Amino acid sequence: MFTSVSRPNLERVCFQTDFQNYMNLPEISEDDRQILSSLSGYFTTEAIQYYSFAFESTQYNGSLEEKTDLLLADKINDFWSEHKRCVKNIVSPSDYCPVCGVSYNPEFNYIKTLEHVLPKSRYQQYILSPINLVYFCGLCNSSKGDEVNESLFHPYFSNITCTGEVTLSMFERTDHKIGIKVEFHEENETYLKMIKKTFKLQRNYQCYIKQVLNKEISSIELAVQQKLTGIDSAEKLEVLKDYLSKYYSFNPQNYYVRTSTERMLLEKLKTEIETNYENFAQYILENSTMN
Repeated sequence: MFTSVSRPNLERVCFQTDFQNYMNLPEISEDDRQILSSLSGYFTTEAIQYYSFAFESTQYNGSLEEKTDLLLADKINDFWSEHKRCVKNIVSPSDYCPVCGVSYNPEFNYIKTLEHVLPKSRYQQYILSPINLVYFCGLCNSSKGDEVNESLFHPYFSNITCTGEVTLSMFERTDHKIGIKVEFHEENETYLKMIKKTFKLQRNYQCYIKQVLNKEISSIELAVQQKLTGIDSAEKLEVLKDYLSKYYSFNPQNYYVRTSTERMLLEKLKTEIETNYENFAQYILENSTMN
């Protein structure tokens, strides 16, 4: 998690020239052309350097002006949707989210989205600036919101080494159902705040684990369906525990183990399953068609 990303090479792709050509397209309205023209001053080498000087590791010095007078508040998202095509191919590519480390996987609803590090509602001048844009998964993008403070993760500038441990457990909740708990043990308070409050990574990891378990449950259902027909819940639980302990091996497919973060999470899940078949059996019953 919190992985650095290479900055886009704006000189190599001649972005300023491409942007000027885009701005002159006949389908661009005159009102939008005027706004685009005002944005072009923030794409110069000097402007990008000025932006870059505002960040150092996880620190943002607050030197960049908040500018909210270019677009009406209710028009920002429409403007972004209309014109993001002119920059999306410039943003540094990635196969996984630099925040949580989970790979983009539509089947698991981990979608690649363009994130404005400085939010477009408060820093409108950077709405189309490639130096302010990076790919995040949809969960990390939506978690961050418009929060801006001195601790700000920008993958183009941050250099983070989280040394803490992630722990995972399957536990009985107060309603007696089985839940998935992910906890972070990180001594650096700045990192811990970003993990737990800014991006809520425990929720993201729980979501990923549940998606993997849904796949596992489907295969287990096929293996034990006949044995569970016509018996009550208590007997089903015993049959499942016996099957899991004697025949089952948690071995997730490479299709959903693509990154070191995913591998770490699933190794911990494997340990939790193999040391507590009863909770896993109960979780299967609660989340399958066999209950």
